[in-house]
Amino acid sequence: MNINAMLEAIYAIQKQLDKEAHHSLKEYVKNTHRHVREMETTYGLMLYYGKRVGGYESVPEPSSLSKPSQKDGALVEA
Repeated sequence: MNINAMLEAIYAIQKQLDKEAHHSLKEYVKNTHRHVREMETTYGLMLYYGKRVGGYESVPEPSSLSKPSQKDGALVEA
């Protein structure tokens, strides 16, 4: 299988998962997590998520981020 065929298969699966999630990232992640847990049970696997090092401890609230303003038709950081 060449790389283009593999990418096409990956994109087709991602497109199907997106359709099942009704284009919601939150649902996409929930469904993916469910699929991983089902594979663990089916194949007797133990999969672990990686641990994040650095970055934000939690996602900052949008209100705490600097808001872009529009000046002369271009976006500029406020």
